[in-house]
Amino acid sequence: MHDNTKGAVCRHAHPSGFCTRVNQAAPLVYMSNPTNEKITYFLYARKSTDSEDRQVQSIDDQLKVLKDLAQRLNLEIKEVFEESRSAKKPYNRPVFAEMVKRIERGEAQGILCWKLNRVARNPVDGGAIMWLLQNNIIKHIKTADGNFYPTDNILLISARCTA
Repeated sequence: MHDNTKGAVCRHAHPSGFCTRVNQAAPLVYMSNPTNEKITYFLYARKSTDSEDRQVQSIDDQLKVLKDLAQRLNLEIKEVFEESRSAKKPYNRPVFAEMVKRIERGEAQGILCWKLNRVARNPVDGGAIMWLLQNNIIKHIKTADGNFYPTDNILLISARCTA
């Protein structure tokens, strides 16, 4: 059941994951991280070069939406990473690999991306992101339509990566 309290963010389970719908009667509400730690974000925008994985949203469109979202939610973007590569095969995205290394070094604790499948589309890259999330190295993944935290069900998140 959706929480219809004005401004509330639902967190009930759906078959495809957790609902993160914000009651539209109120302004957008950012789900704060459970520990209230300061999180800095890397913004990652990817456009596939694989004809089977073509999405409508261009990198420029993704950047505009995500920068607007970051400004509205007061998210600190440390750096923007852009890549035009297919993510179907692992080890095919040097920009993504660099971003992950820098997250492991502690340069950012969050990722801001258009959809979860922009970050990981194959089980190797998805596993790396899920491992960092599960081990609280990544503290938040914010997408245009959802929030993902270390306390979330990793299997449900993994299913959304490949969708």
